[in-house]
Amino acid sequence: MRVCIVGAGAVGCVLAARLARAGCDVSMVARGDTLRAIQERGLRLIDRKGEFSYDIPVTDNAADLGTQDHVIVATKAHTIAAALGAVTPLLGTDTAVASAVNGIPWWYFHKLDGNYPSPHLDSVDPGGTVWKAIGPERALGCVVYIAAAMREPGTVYHSFGIQFVLGEPNNTTSPRVTALSEALIAGGLHAPISNDIRAAVWAKLWGNLNANPVSALTSASIGEMLDDPVIREILIDIAREGFEVATAMGVPLEGDPAARVKEMDGLGAFRTSMLQDMDAGKAIELDPIVGSVAELGRLVGVATPTIDTIYALTRKRAALEGKYISPT
Repeated sequence: MRVCIVGAGAVGCVLAARLARAGCDVSMVARGDTLRAIQERGLRLIDRKGEFSYDIPVTDNAADLGTQDHVIVATKAHTIAAALGAVTPLLGTDTAVASAVNGIPWWYFHKLDGNYPSPHLDSVDPGGTVWKAIGPERALGCVVYIAAAMREPGTVYHSFGIQFVLGEPNNTTSPRVTALSEALIAGGLHAPISNDIRAAVWAKLWGNLNANPVSALTSASIGEMLDDPVIREILIDIAREGFEVATAMGVPLEGDPAARVKEMDGLGAFRTSMLQDMDAGKAIELDPIVGSVAELGRLVGVATPTIDTIYALTRKRAALEGKYISPT
């Protein structure tokens, strides 16, 4: 099975290394120092079992690699449109494309019952650029639950978490999703196939929706936010609005919003991924995680005043600091 990883950040490098371990014909599209490091020294993976090196074909010109059976897009969700030049040369008639991203994915409305005015969200894929370039029939869902970081270009540290939830937009168990699941499992990952991939998307999104933007806005850790009773109530309000939007979209979320926030009490000094991106000077995934829920709320007639406020304030702060990329 030929698999190409587009995006050589922490998630993409873990995937490439694990698939190489499984014996897949895996390749990568990368750039800059990461490209040069992998070309010169191979891709290095450090985990609890030790340090491993994999000789993986890598290029900054996707056309060099030919068509693939599977493409896994492991860029940030808000940069997929910019990465299309690295994706489309890899696509054949039967190529499946899994987007390993946070938030509402670009393919969300594909095979979804309901009368929606557009097959794409302006906050995620304005104008349907990704939808048209990749084609929704190629899409596979992929929800990521790992913690990993790049130690240096070409070297990734995989600290914990091994789950990649996969699923077809029509919630069937197809040969292509089965093949990808089996390959990831052979590489030592947990890759269950969901019979409701949108519920899997929302299950993770619900946990990211409140703490991520509020931490990016305040520069506070989870513990610092929860220690403030006013901020704790804001987090609960965001969780409640997200719950109501998901319910209106036909997605049953398990749990109570206040209880969901309380689950974070043990995280203490943990800094969210959005705050880490702010600290590192990177553009944040604000629209796929927060703006998308506000837009879905408008579509289904659910008011999201707290989400709207936090979204606007976080967007302004990130924009003033050069850490926000508008979806338009």
